[in-house]
Amino acid sequence: MHESSTYYKDLLSRFIRNETAPAEVAELFAFIENEPEEYKELLNEAEILALTEKVALDSAIKFSDQDVNSVWEQVLLHTGRQQSGDKALSHGVHLLGRKWVKYAAAILLMVGIATGIYLSQHQRNKNLAANNEIKRKDMLPGMNNAVLALDDRSIDLASNKKGITVSSAIAYTDGEKLPVSGKKLKLTTPNGGQYQLVLPDGSKAWLNAASSISFPSAFEDDKRLVKITGEVYLEVSKDQSRPFLVDVDGKSTVEVLGTSFNINSYANEGVIKATVIEGSVRVGVSDSSLLDRHESAIGRQEKTVLKPGQQAIITTILPADYQPKDGRTDGSNKIAVLSDVDLSQTLAWKNGLFSFNNADIRTVMRQLERWYDIKVNYEGKDSGITISGKMYRNVSLSSILEFLRESGIRFRMENNTLVVL
Repeated sequence: MHESSTYYKDLLSRFIRNETAPAEVAELFAFIENEPEEYKELLNEAEILALTEKVALDSAIKFSDQDVNSVWEQVLLHTGRQQSGDKALSHGVHLLGRKWVKYAAAILLMVGIATGIYLSQHQRNKNLAANNEIKRKDMLPGMNNAVLALDDRSIDLASNKKGITVSSAIAYTDGEKLPVSGKKLKLTTPNGGQYQLVLPDGSKAWLNAASSISFPSAFEDDKRLVKITGEVYLEVSKDQSRPFLVDVDGKSTVEVLGTSFNINSYANEGVIKATVIEGSVRVGVSDSSLLDRHESAIGRQEKTVLKPGQQAIITTILPADYQPKDGRTDGSNKIAVLSDVDLSQTLAWKNGLFSFNNADIRTVMRQLERWYDIKVNYEGKDSGITISGKMYRNVSLSSILEFLRESGIRFRMENNTLVVL
C-alpha cells in the first residue's frame, strides 16, 4: 500500500473522474477504513472540500449492512465495473464498514450519484423538518360557523350553537330566540364552517363548509323552493300538496318525491352529484329562470328519477384543474347515473369524517382547502398517488397531513398555503 497522502489524493481525484481500476477502488476504500484520520485530512486539503461541505452528511447517520452493500454497488455501477464474479464487489463490501460508509456516500454524491441511502435519510430529515414547520403553523379544523343574511342585514351566528330553526320566529335549535326577522333568508357557511337548519316546513338541512341555502321565511302554497350552493344534506318533510324543489346553483333542479339526499355542487369539483339516501328524487339539468314556474322547470329539462343508493352526476363547466376519471370533459351538462353508491362515503362529512376511496390528490386537497380554510398549490408533475382511508374531521391539519405523508405525499407549508410536491 502506498503511504503518501499525495497518492491517495490523486487516487480520489481519479476516482471522481472515473479513471480508477477495480483494484484501485478497493484500495481507496481500504484506505478510508484503515486510515480515517488521514482520509479526513485529505478531504480538508483536496479541492473537493467545498463539495463535501455541500453534501453536509451528518455523522449520526446510521447505515445497515444492506445500506453498505448498496453504496458499494452504486460505486461499481457508476464506474462500470460491476460484473459477475468481480472480486472488487466482495472485497469492497468487506472493507466498507458502517462507520465510514458516509465518506463513500459523500464521494458518490459529489459525482452526481443519487444513493438511496443518503437520499432516503435526507428525505426523512426533510420530512421531519417540514412536519415541525407544519405543526408550528398548524390549522385547526372547521367548526360551527355561519352567517344569516336577512332582507336588509346579516348576522354572524353563534359558533357554540349547531344550527337554527326558522318558523314563526328565528331561533337556535336549542330554543334561544334571535331578535331578527325577514322574508328572504340565506344561510352561508365559510371555508372552515358548518351549520344546520330547520326550514319553515320542518325539513332539515346540513351545510358543509363553503356552502349556502336560500329560502323564504314561509313557503308558497303550491311549492317549496330552496336554492343551494356547495354541499348540503337534506331531509325533506313530506307534503304531497307542495313539491319540494332544489335549485342547485342554477345548473340543476332536484324535485323531491319524499326523501333524504345529499347534493354536492362545489364549482371546483366540476360536477354536481345528487345522491339519494331514502325515498326518491327527480333530477334534471335546468335553466334556473324556469324555476319560477314548477311545470316549466321540470317539463323542459333533461331529467331522471333516482332511487336509494343511486347517484346522479351532472357535468358542469369544468375548472382548470378538474381531472375526471371517466373522461367526461366536454361540460355538456349530461346526466349519468351510478347505482350501489357507497352512501357512508357520501355522508362522511355529515358524520364528521373524511373518507377517501382511491381518491386522487387534488380531490383530497379540495376538501382540505374548504375544511381548514387554506390554499393549495402544486409543484412538479402529478405523482398519480391515490388515497384511501378514513379520519375524523375534528383533528388539526397536521394530523391529516401526517396520514397523507404515510401514503407518499410530500408537501410544505408557506404561511396559509400548502404546497404539494
